[in-house]
Amino acid sequence: FDTNAFVELSSNPFNEIFDKVVQLLGALRQKGLIRKWQYEKMMPDRTKCELAHLYFNPKTHK
Repeated sequence: FDTNAFVELSSNPFNEIFDKVVQLLGALRQKGLIRKWQYEKMMPDRTKCELAHLYFNPKTHK
């Protein structure tokens, strides 16, 4: 029986999240709110990034 306790993603949101992070860092850098070294250190590498995985339902007893 289906309890709707979790939602399976129908598509991979990785690209959308990655692009938002890059845009935000670019905006912060352009406004001078972060320094160049901070921008470079926080900029994600698409080849090394992955979405976090949750393989269980936390606190199912509650």
